[in-house]
Amino acid sequence: MIITTQHHNQPLPTEIKVERFDMAINFYAIVNIDKNPHLICYDYNPIWNSWYPFYDDINKTPIFKKSTTSTYKQLINECNKLLNINLENKVSLAKNRFKELVCNDEIKLDKLDNFIVYELKYSKSTKVYTLYKLFNYVITDIENLDGLLKPKALKCKTFNLRQQNFQNLISNAEYIIKQENLERFCIN
Repeated sequence: MIITTQHHNQPLPTEIKVERFDMAINFYAIVNIDKNPHLICYDYNPIWNSWYPFYDDINKTPIFKKSTTSTYKQLINECNKLLNINLENKVSLAKNRFKELVCNDEIKLDKLDNFIVYELKYSKSTKVYTLYKLFNYVITDIENLDGLLKPKALKCKTFNLRQQNFQNLISNAEYIIKQENLERFCIN
């Protein structure tokens, strides 16, 4: 579930016990294919059966802490205290991973209007709720567009933003598509 400002003062349901906090940096890339804007997504793990914009969970070690907060806003405040990071350094690390997995090209980024999104997820395998803090950027320029569509180490798929058929697209990306005018960021 994406936590929006309308949730902030609402109490957390008693069955939700957050025990883990994590973060990621997401890079959205939009390209024109047959005069339609498409979001480029990657398959990081076939077992998950999900498609993601490029992301880097540069934390690599989530913070495990049993939260005792009672509202969504308190939970977000706790997350912000626990995940106190140097964002510029983390973006640099994410760019390096992008070069390793997708292509060696330099990229230019802009923050999306929905720059920070919080998502609450339940893992069936570990039986733990995690609050994710997601930093969202869009790629505004790249030297070689082919690198995005033919990544070095991942499978690639595109989603036509005008068709609204987002099967197996990760939920926070679908949220961004609905909240942002991503067409304005087509890079070709």
